[in-house]
Amino acid sequence: MTYSITATEYVDIDGVPLATPAWIATDLTELNDGPENRGENLVIPRRPGALFRPKVRDSKIVNIPIVIFGDRDPENNPYADPRQGLIENITRLKAALYLPSFSAARLLTYHRAAGNVEASVQTSPKLDITPIGPNTARAVLTIEIPAGVLRDTANTVITQTVDDDTTFTINVPGAGEVISVSYSIPGAANSLTVTNNTWQQTLSYPNAITTGLTVNTALLTAYDGATNVSGRVQTENTPFWLPLQPGANELRVLRPGGSSVTMTISFRAVYL
Repeated sequence: MTYSITATEYVDIDGVPLATPAWIATDLTELNDGPENRGENLVIPRRPGALFRPKVRDSKIVNIPIVIFGDRDPENNPYADPRQGLIENITRLKAALYLPSFSAARLLTYHRAAGNVEASVQTSPKLDITPIGPNTARAVLTIEIPAGVLRDTANTVITQTVDDDTTFTINVPGAGEVISVSYSIPGAANSLTVTNNTWQQTLSYPNAITTGLTVNTALLTAYDGATNVSGRVQTENTPFWLPLQPGANELRVLRPGGSSVTMTISFRAVYL
């Protein structure tokens, strides 16, 4: 099906836009809201207040109001019977939002002037439909974003020349912590230590590197060439290996015995 898109700012779910002649999402405000934090401070009996404990972001529930019409289909073809057209469009929309039992998530893409962002979401065909008139209905689509955030649809890729001891600053777009980062440093070295001086977090590999180290902080993996060396990675002050924070991050790369090479850092910016 070739959908006729009727808005410049809209969302689609697995390629089904929520802005067609058949239905239109009328308010995307909740997509721009942030998730709740998860975790509790420690309460000690008979001690005033509580002891601080770090928190992490929680999943997010988003409600998107929709108006469904009966005069035209999603391709902008007119229906002979608008009442039947309304029922047909409701059926089409529910089919688009149905989540098969073998599928854990759908891909939501938010098209916006500031740049497209996306998230894996869980949907439901329950729309809480209420009639507006004989040929028009109001509905509410409720989705869950398990990760709690939206991410850029494309990677930000940063390259930097590093030698045995190099300090440089990168600027991370977005508004949230990026825990899914790829660090790739080619070439042999006696060891590797990458420190985020801004946030005092460190990732180190205290062993000789023969080919070059590629670290994936989302999968918690590290490879020296084709050899999996994940169990040898050490970190300080972070359970997420070496995340990045929005804004300026000053990184120091120590590679004793290493020659000048081009380091690549790849990630998708996070928007709360």
